[in-house]
Amino acid sequence: MKKNNPLIIVLFWILWGIGLNYVSEYVISRPISGILQFGVILVVLGFTALLIKKTHDCIINLLKN
Repeated sequence: MKKNNPLIIVLFWILWGIGLNYVSEYVISRPISGILQFGVILVVLGFTALLIKKTHDCIINLLKN
């Protein structure tokens, strides 16, 4: 199993927060296509789930060592 670098995961959490701010300000709150908004929300949810999984794996690896 590949070991996750905690600094990279923290960087991705910061980028996630900045990206979520952008998505909420410019995509969700503006009157644009509902299909585009739905697609963006699905991508954000997928990325969030992946980030949570990677964070969980990293914490488990750090606790084992």
